[in-house]
Amino acid sequence: MTFEELQAAAHRNAVEKGFWDSPNLGEKLALIHGEVSELMEAYRKGTEGEPCGKADLTNEEEEFADIALRLMDLAGHRGIDLATAIEKKHAYNLTRPHKHGKLF
Repeated sequence: MTFEELQAAAHRNAVEKGFWDSPNLGEKLALIHGEVSELMEAYRKGTEGEPCGKADLTNEEEEFADIALRLMDLAGHRGIDLATAIEKKHAYNLTRPHKHGKLF
C-alpha cells in the first residue's frame, strides 16, 4: 500500500467509525495531541518498550502509529496530499541553518 493509499484508507476508516460525525477541527487537533500525550506518558512511566496488547506492537510503536494515522485522517479530510507536503517541507528544511537559528 502506498502512503497515499494508506492516508485515504485511514480517513475512510475514521469516517466509518464515526470520528467525523462532528467535523470540528479543534477536536481533531486535540485527538492528535492526545496521542502525543499518551506517548509522553509511556516515556514517563518507562513502559514505551513494553507490549501494548494490540497488533503485536510496543506502547511506543502504537502511539507513533496513532499519531500518524490521526494526522493522515485529518489531512485526508482537508484534501491535503500529506506525502507531497512532507517531501516539500523536508526539502526546504535541508536548506535551513542549525536549529533554524534558534536555541532549541
